[in-house]
Amino acid sequence: MPQEISQRRLWKIDVDIPLCLMCFAISLTGNVLTDFIVYRTCYVTLGYNKTECALLNSKDTNDTSIKDLEEKVQVVASLFTMSSTVIGAIIPATLGMFMGPWSDKHGRKPLIALPLIGYMIHLCIIVTLTFIPNASPIFIVLSALPMSFSGGFSAMLTGIYCYISDLVPVNNRAVRIGILQGMLSFGIIVGGLSSAPLLKATNYSVVFGTAAFMLFIAVMYTIFLVPESVRNQDEPGGLFSMVDCNLVIDLWSTCFKQRSENRRLAIWLIIMSLGLMLFKMDGTFQLDYLFVREKFHWTLQQQSIYSAITSFTGIIGSMLTIYIFSKLLNVSEVILGLVSFISAASVAFMKAFAQTSWQMYMTIPVGMFEGMGSPMCRTLLSRMVPEQELGKVFAMAASLEAIMPLISAPTYTYIYDNTLTTFAGAFYLLCAATELLIIVLFCILYFVTRNLQTSSNITPVKLNDDIEGEEDE
Repeated sequence: MPQEISQRRLWKIDVDIPLCLMCFAISLTGNVLTDFIVYRTCYVTLGYNKTECALLNSKDTNDTSIKDLEEKVQVVASLFTMSSTVIGAIIPATLGMFMGPWSDKHGRKPLIALPLIGYMIHLCIIVTLTFIPNASPIFIVLSALPMSFSGGFSAMLTGIYCYISDLVPVNNRAVRIGILQGMLSFGIIVGGLSSAPLLKATNYSVVFGTAAFMLFIAVMYTIFLVPESVRNQDEPGGLFSMVDCNLVIDLWSTCFKQRSENRRLAIWLIIMSLGLMLFKMDGTFQLDYLFVREKFHWTLQQQSIYSAITSFTGIIGSMLTIYIFSKLLNVSEVILGLVSFISAASVAFMKAFAQTSWQMYMTIPVGMFEGMGSPMCRTLLSRMVPEQELGKVFAMAASLEAIMPLISAPTYTYIYDNTLTTFAGAFYLLCAATELLIIVLFCILYFVTRNLQTSSNITPVKLNDDIEGEEDE
């Protein structure tokens, strides 16, 4: 009977639906928002007429005037996209330290629902701005504030990963998180493929409005159909009880306390790896489209197709690898993580020196294992601490991840702006270097955890293990 329950929880889709819809909305609007910022920057901020600005999406790559205009606009537009990323990172980095520990006592659902509401409000503001022709891109940047005050995507992921860890047995977590990653990628694929055709058939307002409606469905689904995973919620207080400095003190003491068998070092190696992954991802999120526009003169539709194929290949590669090697062959998550990071580093090197479109497409099969990195890190992290401390440790990881855009966005933007006309792919070299650093951290992790491994997997910790470890030390 316990085995049957374990299998049902493994395949049960619940929190996957809100995450899929959230990723659909982000993917649907991501490149379109960049395109919208570029267009508004051109005629509102820089003062060019709308006819000239409309030519920025032209496929006429031989027109030097269009190329010159694209370069001038991109330098300013990249500053706006960087500012939006920074605003979306400052507040979640702080809120995450309160929200994670709070969820250990009061439940995971608020951590999932609040970011959905914040992002929905963000999109509703942008829809409003589409009806104000001369509204500055600065207002688009400021529209990220509601999303930021809701905890952002990092808070939602904290809630979801804690939710899964609450319900799914440790031996099935890698596969379950792999399924979650597949749903995440599915949302990205559908959203990416839909963005260009929907924009072409309608306008900016419809694209952003569609994404906002999907998030409304996600909010309703979370509130009424997702059951709470935290049992015995006997702590008094509602959302306002989240503002409690004792929660942060508890978080820091949990993450830094001594643990048996080098578990504290292992926890921080994993958290640093997750932070570096976000450093790379957030730094390139807005620049990927700007890069292919400048380097290969791709349209929004061409970029969407490329992203969709990349995501689909990643789903197949990651899920098959996780199921076969982790579930069936019991290969260590540390080894699978190393495979993922080597794949990601190779892709970054190839993109940096790509000169033609077909060379960009050659990165797709090389990067098919790249998506395993995050699931493996989070699975490992969930094994290192007892269930009562999951929210705190995941919150620390989420706060570090949220801080990363404050560093990565200005760094990547500075590199891109200063190498745009000479070596547009230079920022991908920083991506590769970041992945190499993660590989080093995981190599250290492998040796640190080798004594914890039983049948090629790390034995999950129980609360008594930590107590005994502290007494020994």
